[in-house]
Amino acid sequence: MSAPATFGPLAADGGTPVRERFLPVALPSVGEAEKQAVLETLESGWVTTGPKAIELGRRIAEASGAAQGLAVNSCTGALHLALAAWGIGPGDEVITSTWTFASTANVVIHCGAKVVLVDVDPRTKNLDPEKVARAITPRTKAIIAVDFAGQRAERRGGAHGRRVSSSASTFE
Repeated sequence: MSAPATFGPLAADGGTPVRERFLPVALPSVGEAEKQAVLETLESGWVTTGPKAIELGRRIAEASGAAQGLAVNSCTGALHLALAAWGIGPGDEVITSTWTFASTANVVIHCGAKVVLVDVDPRTKNLDPEKVARAITPRTKAIIAVDFAGQRAERRGGAHGRRVSSSASTFE
């Protein structure tokens, strides 16, 4: 067995790229129906808060069983609205995953609460339910479960009397 190859500078620093073509993590699935819907929306003059956004909010409510639904532009916005609606603030704790985007923790901080990071199950990369249970304190008011790679994270917060939100913006 030969010694490992010596690596030169990274491609970003002028070195040779490892691949000739970009390796996408996830390709968008956009068909003719999606293109037509975007075109119709652009031509309607309503790009943000028009009839399509209202319809999406109605469909969110219908799918979730809620009285009302609201379309927002990002999961960050949805998480912030959920925490604010639940009254999360100073003195409260919110448990979330170590395996997430920064905005998951940022919305907790923005509400004035403390972020409690809990490690993930090494197999699923989702929150480890046993570690979540051990991290709950009397100040824990919510758990933000982050769904990784299309795998739905377990949601046991309700069993502990806590509100549970997911990075997919579905609430229990």
